[in-house]
Amino acid sequence: MKQKTDGQSKKGITQLERTAYHEAGHVMAHFRLHVVFRYVTIIPAEGFLGCVRTYPHGRKFREHIENGDYTLRERDRLENDIVIYFAGNEAEKKYCGRYNHQGATSDRHNSIDLAGYIAGEGEALEAYLRWLRLRARDLIANSLNWKAVQMVAEALLERKTLTHEEGRMIFDKAYGIEPFLFPSEAQK
Repeated sequence: MKQKTDGQSKKGITQLERTAYHEAGHVMAHFRLHVVFRYVTIIPAEGFLGCVRTYPHGRKFREHIENGDYTLRERDRLENDIVIYFAGNEAEKKYCGRYNHQGATSDRHNSIDLAGYIAGEGEALEAYLRWLRLRARDLIANSLNWKAVQMVAEALLERKTLTHEEGRMIFDKAYGIEPFLFPSEAQK
């Protein structure tokens, strides 16, 4: 695993490395906030250099959010989604030493759209987004979380795509969590 110093501009970082760290930041936040995803990839496609594919929200969730008639659980999920959007850019900044505003455009737009359902517009929206970005920054700043980001990014650079299960194994390894085996599996 390559070691990079924090906060300094780093020459020679490839776009693929930037993308791997960005997507790994999203993945780490997914796991820390208990939000399931399908897979993560750094294989470019039209409109993006990498992505984490998630499961869509249900129709009732979307209706509740759009109508402002959401439960606390739905509000938490919305906030977690926004923190996950911010975590990618925060991880990329920690790795590269600066934000990639152009590369994080869709994450930023999605965050603003979602936050608008809770905070409306203007100063309240700006303050709400700042708070959620700080939550993402704090996740990235945690040393175990950063270790998980590094391990996921390295795996992405090697394999290009990881399933949720593969990401979970890497995440658990970063935290020193042994995989659970049923007694019948442990004897094999």
